Amino acid sequence: MEPVVSLKRASPVDYSLCRFCQSHKNKIPISTASDHGLSIVKAAACARRKLRDSKNIQAIDHLENVLNFGSPVSLVWHKLCYAHFTDKSKIERLQVTQAQYSKGEESCSSIHVEVGDSPSSRKRVQPVNWVS
Repeated sequence: MEPVVSLKRASPVDYSLCRFCQSHKNKIPISTASDHGLSIVKAAACARRKLRDSKNIQAIDHLENVLNFGSPVSLVWHKLCYAHFTDKSKIERLQVTQAQYSKGEESCSSIHVEVGDSPSSRKRVQPVNWVS
């Protein structure tokens, strides 16, 4: 039996929709990106990529493709989505989470286990009474 390989196709990108949520909200107007907005979004995308932001990975990938390869596409977004993506407090929260994660890895690697310490074996453990 041969192994089955399945590759996910990249989701289609509609450039007329909001760059971050890929939807069209009826009451919220869509704004066109300015040069200043693009530079802020690019910095936020780089920071979020380095901090491994898994929630916005598709938006980051699409933004980097457009910004790095200089596609002649005009980007549009909702102001609220733009604010959430570029919010410095949310990026700082990712930095704190990343620091806690790396600190946890260091503490796990620094644990010293004695050679004589072994986990309890079945012979030393009392049987469990599942009926009561």
